[in-house]
Amino acid sequence: MNAGLNERVDYLLAKPYPTARDLEQHCETAKREAYHAILVPGSLADRAYELLDGTGVKLACAIGFPF
Repeated sequence: MNAGLNERVDYLLAKPYPTARDLEQHCETAKREAYHAILVPGSLADRAYELLDGTGVKLACAIGFPF
């Protein structure tokens, strides 16, 4: 994707039961592609915060979506 556009995109982890590895891959992609934010289930927020600390990628949580 275009880097200018990525800075405006929230990157959703849309799996019903994401694993720790799924989260790590999601965060790595978000950092590499310079997305504005990632959107994860609340149960993964603490770990996602640790993985994104100092990167400039923001963290958002999905509550009850899509499952």
